[in-house]
Amino acid sequence: GEAQRGYGQHYAPVVQGNSQKAKEGGTVACLICASKNAQEIVASYDTPDKYEEYVGINKVNREWWRCGHCGNYKQTRNYDLWILEKIYESGYREPKFRGESIDQAFSRIVSIPWRDSENKRRAEWFSSFTAHESVLDVGAGIGVFPVLLKDFGYEVECVETNRISREFLSTKGIKCYEGIPYDHAYWAVSLVHVLEHIAEPDDFLKAVKKVCRRRYRDWE
Repeated sequence: GEAQRGYGQHYAPVVQGNSQKAKEGGTVACLICASKNAQEIVASYDTPDKYEEYVGINKVNREWWRCGHCGNYKQTRNYDLWILEKIYESGYREPKFRGESIDQAFSRIVSIPWRDSENKRRAEWFSSFTAHESVLDVGAGIGVFPVLLKDFGYEVECVETNRISREFLSTKGIKCYEGIPYDHAYWAVSLVHVLEHIAEPDDFLKAVKKVCRRRYRDWE
């Protein structure tokens, strides 16, 4: 498979099929329907993955709960998410951690044939119904998608917290900010494989909307 940002799925083995029921009146409430009485653990693990190990998380208890009332899934963990998010600022793009340099990762992904490339097909789809004007790509990673948009004729700028990625994108002729540039306005804002990494997606989307001067649409 293809990874826009090199996000790997290198989790420790997940224990499947644990149908332990939450106790009636338990604290794991469904985010959608607020039910507490129909929650069920469907997967769990207690072995740190390589991301958790890198930021010093050695004791792990992660569980995936399914709401028997509405079917929504919720993940719980025994540590604050901001601790894990430190990896995006440093380490995440380090060759020693990734196993390849950012140049190698970029070249590998852009060499994927169109029929197998999520990025190329997404960029072509995006180009088919949006004006070739200014675009802000939030959470740009190594920049495969924004570079493709640039090739289609868009004026592209990016937001990315990782310093190595920002510096790499500058070599591709794309300006990249560490945070959302609220003094700018863009015809469209793209977020690709981003919201699942955001603790408060509603607040995040409200912030992003402030720099989108045209109609707002979630293309996640």
